[in-house]
Amino acid sequence: MYGTVAAWIAYAALRGLTVTDSAASAQALVRASDYIRTRYVLPRAPEYDDPDNETVVEGTYMAAKYELANPGFFAAIVTPGRQVKSAGAGPARVDFFEGSTSYGLDATKIVSAIDALFSRNSMTPAAFVV
Repeated sequence: MYGTVAAWIAYAALRGLTVTDSAASAQALVRASDYIRTRYVLPRAPEYDDPDNETVVEGTYMAAKYELANPGFFAAIVTPGRQVKSAGAGPARVDFFEGSTSYGLDATKIVSAIDALFSRNSMTPAAFVV
C-alpha cells in the first residue's frame, strides 16, 4: 500500500475533504494503491518503483478519494464481445470496442489530474525554430 490513512486524512483536509480513520478508508487506499501500481508504477518502473515516491503517494491519495466515494471505481471487467459500439453519420458506420485506444483495449478509468501528475513532460513547452 502506498501512503498511510493518517497522511491521507491530512492531505484531504488541506483540500477541504473529509476522510475518516475507518476500515472503508483503509480499503479505499489499498484499492487506490493497486490502481496506481498497475496503471503507472509497473509500466514506468524503475522510475516510480519506490513506495515513498512523492508522486506515487500523491497519486494514490487522489485515486483513493474516488475509491472511497465509489468502491471499485477503477475496477474494469471487460468482456470484449459485449463492448462493441457503433458510431457514424448517414450510411458510414464504424464499430469499435468501447474504451479502446490505438494501443488496444483499455477500459480503465483515467483521472486527468492523476494522469498529468505522472506525465511529467506533458506540459513542457515546445520550442520551434523558424
